[in-house]
Amino acid sequence: PSGDRYLQKVDDQLQHMSALVNELLLFSKASHQNQPKREPIQLADAVEAALAHELGQEPSVHCDIPPGCSVLAVPAFLERAIANVVRNSLRYAGTEQAIEVIAKIESDSVVLRLLDSGPGVSGEALPNLFDAFYRPDPGRHSESGGTGLGLAIVKACIESCGGRVSARNRVPQGFEIRFVLERG
Repeated sequence: PSGDRYLQKVDDQLQHMSALVNELLLFSKASHQNQPKREPIQLADAVEAALAHELGQEPSVHCDIPPGCSVLAVPAFLERAIANVVRNSLRYAGTEQAIEVIAKIESDSVVLRLLDSGPGVSGEALPNLFDAFYRPDPGRHSESGGTGLGLAIVKACIESCGGRVSARNRVPQGFEIRFVLERG
């Protein structure tokens, strides 16, 4: 039994290291790729793919996306950005908290809002959230609070899609990540 526990611990550490390397590679690719090929994609399809990746069969996300809403994006980057935000919502707001994904068409752009009803972050942390390796809580470390790359990857991915990303706390509680993307 102790040998099995040891092997399981080694396996867990290897999986953690592999995930970290994959995050670093994705961050590097999204940050440094020259003019990635954007294409028109159905936003609902990208959201569905990202949610399936992060949630499996859990029906805990409410989506409100206009039919036929398309954006110009790099599909893999947009899906990764959405998945990272949903993963953060699940990690920090909890699985019992409501998560919403809402899109609105505004002239030549689409605003995609990813909302949760968790505790949000401190006002001092907001300006730094998208910085690589930044963690709002200094007590967090890679085993308990991620690598500090999730939102940096989100920003790099959305910017590679020609978009902008921002974050804010909701009132009375909750958190919102907003993507502004060009209509497809």
